[in-house]
Amino acid sequence: MIIKSNMTVWQQSTKVFESLVDLSQEQALMQLNFINNISDPVKNRIEKLIKAVDKENKVLEVINSNSVIQQLKAITDLTGSTVGNYKIDELIAIGGMSYVYKAHRVDAKVQKPVALKVMSLNLSAATLSSFHREQQILSKLNHPNIISFLHGGQTQQGIYYLVTEFIEDAMPLDAYIEKHNINITCIVCKVKKIANAMKFAHENLIIHGDLKADNILVNKDGDIKIIDFGISAFTYQSSGNTANTYTPEIASPEQIKGEQLTTKTDVFSLATTLLQLLIKGSKLPEFSPETYDEKEDEKYVNKVLGESSLDSDLCNILIRALRTDSFKRYFTMFDFAKDLHRWSLNKPISATKHTRRYLFQKFFTRNKLVVLSSALLMALIFASFFSVYGYIKAIKSDSLQTQNQIKLTQDKLK
Repeated sequence: MIIKSNMTVWQQSTKVFESLVDLSQEQALMQLNFINNISDPVKNRIEKLIKAVDKENKVLEVINSNSVIQQLKAITDLTGSTVGNYKIDELIAIGGMSYVYKAHRVDAKVQKPVALKVMSLNLSAATLSSFHREQQILSKLNHPNIISFLHGGQTQQGIYYLVTEFIEDAMPLDAYIEKHNINITCIVCKVKKIANAMKFAHENLIIHGDLKADNILVNKDGDIKIIDFGISAFTYQSSGNTANTYTPEIASPEQIKGEQLTTKTDVFSLATTLLQLLIKGSKLPEFSPETYDEKEDEKYVNKVLGESSLDSDLCNILIRALRTDSFKRYFTMFDFAKDLHRWSLNKPISATKHTRRYLFQKFFTRNKLVVLSSALLMALIFASFFSVYGYIKAIKSDSLQTQNQIKLTQDKLK
């Protein structure tokens, strides 16, 4: 295995930088000046990293941020190095615990690009556990809408890495929808695909736990791939299956309160993501476990939907999927996907009460031409019936009148 000199620079500078990232820029630079056991190239790279970071949006919290990535590309990174059997081509994304690169396998005849996730050097026990869990989870999942796992391991230098398929021209779901101006029906259909993929994951006893737009990528052909199963849980685990890590804007009540996750947790998060895709700026209020109020959460959802232009059925689907009481949500991801599918076909959904009026309205909406044609045909039949009836009645009247005249004439002749 070949490790270039910039690997050492990257390792040393990244490790120190990650210990300074939570400080302000001034404090980080001051702290850097007191570190004497590093070389000048390492110190120079750390200084560039600190200055490159927008302190309002720390680099280790950024995912697919092109502005930050472009700045970091100009600074020495792992590009050109070899990790395991993979040569790194370029940096493509930065996450809270990892750096993601485009790479290719050096010993393969066909140089197909892959995505190589290099884990943070300052690995905590929880982060390392998350890394191993993601490998285990992805190795169990083989679905067209879930990222494919290829390989994982650790280098001689102690760097943990994970290799998955590379998604060409990948964009987060929200960015893709905004760029292509996707309409509501198409948005719902894409979320339905995600729901069906997660149904498959749930059937394999896997909960994602963080179904936000950044973790749902779309390629140049519009195909969806769910990524980042790092904080996922196994549904068969009864202990340790609680939400210690979550994204506040999509977090379910059970995650906020640190309770056990279920498949309904993913239903809530995916529904929240759908709400944000349909209504911009509709992120759920952020709560801490101490201040969380379920009534305020539902009140907010009802207010947002009430002020929207979404039709009542779609609102009812979101309301059911976003119930703070998990027992009132859709029972499974399949049920959620089924209602989304039926909504796209203008069919009755389970989230709306099936009154006769509602069922007729849905039937009429789906079959306007048939209903109108049938009504017109019936009108023509009735019109024809009354026309024929009138004609027959007129003939009978004329016949009776003729018979009366004949009888009158015969009486006169007698």
